[in-house]
Amino acid sequence: MYCKDWLKYKLTGEITTDETDGCVPHFDIAKRQYSEELLKMYGTVKYRYLLPPVKTPLENYAPLTDEAASLLGLPSGIPVVGGPFDVIATATGVGAIHPGDACSIIGTTCFNEVVMDGPYIEPLNVGFTMCHGFAGLWVRAMGVMMGTPNLDWILAQVGRTYEEEAAKRNMSFYDVVEEHVKGLDIGAGGIIYHPYLSASGERAPFVKPTARAQFFGITATHNRDNLVRAVYEGVGFAMMDCYQYIPIKINRVRISGGGAQSAFWCQLLSDMTGLPLEVPEGSEFGAKGTALVAGVVVGLYENIEEAVKKTVRLERQYQPDMEKTKRARAFYTLYRRLYEHVWDDWDLLQDILMQRF
Repeated sequence: MYCKDWLKYKLTGEITTDETDGCVPHFDIAKRQYSEELLKMYGTVKYRYLLPPVKTPLENYAPLTDEAASLLGLPSGIPVVGGPFDVIATATGVGAIHPGDACSIIGTTCFNEVVMDGPYIEPLNVGFTMCHGFAGLWVRAMGVMMGTPNLDWILAQVGRTYEEEAAKRNMSFYDVVEEHVKGLDIGAGGIIYHPYLSASGERAPFVKPTARAQFFGITATHNRDNLVRAVYEGVGFAMMDCYQYIPIKINRVRISGGGAQSAFWCQLLSDMTGLPLEVPEGSEFGAKGTALVAGVVVGLYENIEEAVKKTVRLERQYQPDMEKTKRARAFYTLYRRLYEHVWDDWDLLQDILMQRF
């Protein structure tokens, strides 16, 4: 069981999970049920009875028990809705509920997902294919390990001058940073940054535990503005890389997460990917998506389409400058070739670090 399934059990006495969570470890995602074949492969068929029944998110609810109601000071019998898996809830919360709708969460991770009308799994052995939670829909996702922490890291190293300028001009720190870097062309003056900053390596659009972040192309003519701009772009290249590996035609991309607060970054991501980007009003879209599911369950909305139509509003929209997109694609080719060239060198670095001299 997952944490939210346990909470629902304690509140209702009912043990269940839903398709969006259940689809990860033991599932036949096409049939949207547990896979007997997988259980046999795992050698866990005899424990099949321990797996909770799977429901759709719109079915995964039960009444609050008298005991739980008395402890919480709530009326007994009110519905307790389990809610979907976090990234599925976020897609719902931003309104990505039709095939071709994409959602990118530019936050602690750089998570990119596209809604599909079939359980497509290409390319194999990387990314996720999950049940969306609504009939006939699936999601193909690629989650880069780190998104905005790359920017936090570089600004912690070279951001003191920006801080002093912001204080002197009585401006926002990030407004000053972006004022400095937005005048540079895509390519950051010839610097490429790979945003593989996690000590655990990378998982999308490739799996490589030894992958590491790196700058390429630095000369004495570059300064902190070039480095910071390269980091902004590095997250953009990683986003391009993920969508390159999702063979689904994308209509639009809804952006959420901390990175969505930056108009500069959103426009840059639109220019780099060549895709229209939309930023919905609000925040905490995972919680919102769960609330919309609950709203359908209790009859506040007829269906999830009505829920999204009534509650999701766009705050900002961005259209790509295709000339900049051409330039970004040229640098993306270099971005990808560079990490392919150092693929084995990452392993060598790890081997050296593990040696005792």
